[in-house]
Amino acid sequence: MNLATSVTMVRIVLLPLILFFWIAAIEFIYISPFFSYWGRLIAIIFYMIAVATDVFDGQIARKRNEVTDFGKVIDQIADKMLVLLGFLLIITDPILLDSPIMVMPVWFAVLVVFINIGRDYVVGIVRQISKEIIPADRFGKMKTMFQFGSIWLFMLWAVSAALNWSLYSIDILNTLHIYFAWVTMIVATALSVLSGVNYVLGYRQAKRASEPKVEEKPVE
Repeated sequence: MNLATSVTMVRIVLLPLILFFWIAAIEFIYISPFFSYWGRLIAIIFYMIAVATDVFDGQIARKRNEVTDFGKVIDQIADKMLVLLGFLLIITDPILLDSPIMVMPVWFAVLVVFINIGRDYVVGIVRQISKEIIPADRFGKMKTMFQFGSIWLFMLWAVSAALNWSLYSIDILNTLHIYFAWVTMIVATALSVLSGVNYVLGYRQAKRASEPKVEEKPVE
């Protein structure tokens, strides 16, 4: 357990706090005005802090030469849990489901989430088969950043609606936010598929390269 890994663990510790405050904003509406009004805002602040730890832990590990196999594994797990939690929150929140931001059909939103999560499971299976700690490639890292960005944009819209921010009473800003959120989500989905295919092809090439070559005997 080094400093970089400790920062990663902070991301995992924040997960239940994000879940609690977001759910409290929905379920405690008749119990506590505080949670119903401020719950989503507190949750999105914690989510932003959690995303920031994903940037800092890698920088710390490289700067202090603290890159370990355990750190790589726990970082990937923390990322997947944070993305999964974000997707679950935005596709089940009533304030989003009944809002203009759902310009796409619900089935399309569920399909996008399924593709993003399904890719991670496929890559996880390949990693298990390879029995090696394989870091994410550049497409995987870009995919994760776009996923975080799209989830944050959807969460931000929900927060603005809950707090009645006057900024989003301006139609053009509201429309730009909606479409930018969906474009970011679609790009994240495309990168998710691309990185998954690239990962599987890379694994196949590495496996073929590691297999012993059979020398052909000359014909007598």
